[in-house]
Amino acid sequence: MRLWYVSAPFEVVRIQDDADEEEPVTRPRPLVAVDFGHAVWIEYVETEESRKAVGERDVVNDPKCLRFVTFPPFSEEYDDVVGEGRQGQVPVPTGQVRTIPHPEELDLGKVETINIDQSQGAVILSDKDGRIFILCYE
Repeated sequence: MRLWYVSAPFEVVRIQDDADEEEPVTRPRPLVAVDFGHAVWIEYVETEESRKAVGERDVVNDPKCLRFVTFPPFSEEYDDVVGEGRQGQVPVPTGQVRTIPHPEELDLGKVETINIDQSQGAVILSDKDGRIFILCYE
């Protein structure tokens, strides 16, 4: 079986769940979702300031982006396999991490949950203001 991974390291945004104030969560959960060969996550944007910064990141104010990847299909062969597009569409290479657009009113610093439904081409995010964003991509 062939090993595949994203080779460039990145920092995923994590959120602190404060469900129980008596016992604070010591390990924040990452904002990442995986569904049948696809993954979507919120990642910090690397800037000159963030490289110089020391200590914890500012979860709300540090710049972020919405990222997406399609994993290569399982193959018993070691040849590289490229995903097939829908009829009439250009195939998207598997394993290539992409930044995907999101509406301006969605503040990635306020996102609490992230889910993906690859069968519908949708990314579902909820924020601290109680809003739900269903973003559909082709």
